[in-house]
Amino acid sequence: MKKSMNFPTPNTYSTLKQKGSLLLKSLLHGGIRNIQIFKSPLILFGNGIIAKMKILSAIISNGASMEIEIRVL
Repeated sequence: MKKSMNFPTPNTYSTLKQKGSLLLKSLLHGGIRNIQIFKSPLILFGNGIIAKMKILSAIISNGASMEIEIRVL
């Protein structure tokens, strides 16, 4: 059972940023244009730097305890 983390620590933020950054580099540099985020309050579309910033922001704002599913179209 996972422990709920309402207030992520700075280490948690750092880990989320690193994971998100690696994921986005592999997706966006592969020529993928449209990305959706599900299981979060946001559904985001975009490409390049704008998508990276929005997705990282969504991952960080939802915290480590929330599952985020990213689908590539």
